[in-house]
Amino acid sequence: MNNIILKNEIEWYKEDIKAKELVKVLNDSNDTMKEKFYIREVSETQELNEIVDLQTKIWWFDYKEAVPSHYLKATNKIWWIVLWIFDKKNTIIWFCFTSIGIDNDWPYHYLHMIWVDPSMRWENIWFELLKQHYEISKKRNIKKITWTYDPLEPMNANLYIRKIWWIVDSPYLEDEYGKNIKWLNSEIPSDRFLISWNLANENVYKKLKKIDLEEIDLEEIHQNLVNPLDLDSIKNNKTIYVQIPENFQKIKQENFDLATLWRERTKVVFSYYLSNWYTINDFLTIKDDSKRQNFYKLERK
Repeated sequence: MNNIILKNEIEWYKEDIKAKELVKVLNDSNDTMKEKFYIREVSETQELNEIVDLQTKIWWFDYKEAVPSHYLKATNKIWWIVLWIFDKKNTIIWFCFTSIGIDNDWPYHYLHMIWVDPSMRWENIWFELLKQHYEISKKRNIKKITWTYDPLEPMNANLYIRKIWWIVDSPYLEDEYGKNIKWLNSEIPSDRFLISWNLANENVYKKLKKIDLEEIDLEEIHQNLVNPLDLDSIKNNKTIYVQIPENFQKIKQENFDLATLWRERTKVVFSYYLSNWYTINDFLTIKDDSKRQNFYKLERK
């Protein structure tokens, strides 16, 4: 028993070294951002009331649907996090609310709500967010952060999976929020990926530091390609590339039936692979003069 404990402590120590390297990467990511923004935890009732008001404006929640300020305040005292980013005029431009979960007897954070002011979404504030969230999570012995997103949104996939190496190794979530939800504004099922960001993973460090990034191999993609609109293309290779549309939101506006087909077929494909020991660990975009082609990379465990 003592040997097992010692081994676990050694493994944690090794991961801790990588984690400290990761903090340095995040600290060095963009010093100029500190001249524009500042980040802090929120605990005062008046400010938490503002978050409740924001929920009703951003997602059209009724006040009975919004997370109330007293709950935000109470949960923030135990391992939960409410963070804000402000500009220098003290205007809120981003906030997130993170809850706590348990995985193999170890706590992790789940991003329950996250919002960025639309006018700031092209600013590089993401690394500042990660740095602050990482540092607070580490102090609370959190090693993993998770949350969900729509698999057919390539911009999100490129950020989460390609740039900072969140991975998908959990079952596919079908219609997670139901149809006809006000803030989704869509009759298409609200399917989601549950993604994980393992804070001390060496691949995270490499991604953020841009060390040993794989080059896009067009021949490999072609040989292992699965097009969800053609279910006969499903194969069981060790590495798989699953294509998704260039702009799903545009398809929803212009061709609802095609958008529904994309949702139905990608549900079949991703459900199959994620239930058969595959992990999504990269996202690739190939751009030519007229269009983009987007691919998830899956590898069998």
